[in-house]
Amino acid sequence: MKRILFLSLMLLLIMPTLSFGQDSLAHTLYCTLLVSQPGKTAAFISEWAEREGGYYLVQSEKRVVVRFPKDRLPDFEDLLESLSEGILERNQSAVDLLERIQELRAGIEAREEILNRNLEFLDRADVKGTLAIEREVASLLREIENLKGRLRKAELDSRMVYGEINLVFQTQELPEKVPSSFPWVNTLDFFSFIGGGF
Repeated sequence: MKRILFLSLMLLLIMPTLSFGQDSLAHTLYCTLLVSQPGKTAAFISEWAEREGGYYLVQSEKRVVVRFPKDRLPDFEDLLESLSEGILERNQSAVDLLERIQELRAGIEAREEILNRNLEFLDRADVKGTLAIEREVASLLREIENLKGRLRKAELDSRMVYGEINLVFQTQELPEKVPSSFPWVNTLDFFSFIGGGF
């Protein structure tokens, strides 16, 4: 019993934990921007994210998805203001991941403890018992790897903002003049009308 308690304490000391005072919020930002050059705007946003220690997931003329450190969020919002003709839509949310991170770490610790116990029994087991323990060990290893992957994702989400920006193209050219099928309509001139009749 003392040995198990000692191993549990060692695992708690080895694994880093988030304290309650530490910021564990995961920020998500969705925006729709009105822009005149969507390709250049998307490239500029992606380059900014990389310069700030983040990366981009998607970059096209319609959409750009970036991850960047959450302490750079105010600068990112200023960047969007400067790049756009107007922000048509903006949704921001934050979720506290502290409980999820602690649950995942506790799950990993519990399975690693069971794994260590099974490995201790392996030397004393017969052939049938060895096969059963090996199956259990393989199953535990899969579970531990799955939990570790989810933990890494949650920790990444708590450090990096997920920003998804939709780009709406604003043309700076006048619309093409399309002639009407009614000839008399084509003779109308708005400026002549304002100036004193047709």
